[in-house]
Amino acid sequence: MTDQVHQDASRPFRSTARVATNRPALYAKRLASHLGRRTPADEIPGGYRLHLPLGFAYLSNEDNALVLRAEAADEDALARVEDVVGQNLLRFADDDDLVVDWRRDHL
Repeated sequence: MTDQVHQDASRPFRSTARVATNRPALYAKRLASHLGRRTPADEIPGGYRLHLPLGFAYLSNEDNALVLRAEAADEDALARVEDVVGQNLLRFADDDDLVVDWRRDHL
């Protein structure tokens, strides 16, 4: 999925969260479908790309984990992308005890 992340100087701020779950594909699909009602969402190899107003979010499935990647033009926008994606995911958590812990990439 790393190859799919758009490397663009206009969005130099990036972060990643690896969310442990035995249902990563289900959560990725639910999140992409839900946010896709308000913003463009593309199915890409291994997951989804969401075109949020302040940046992009990428959702990918791994064994027992949903990997979230965010990118934006500045730190404030990145924080907002992280919040939108993370909070919406937690709403779908059902009885799962999901933890979204964003790690900022240092460029």
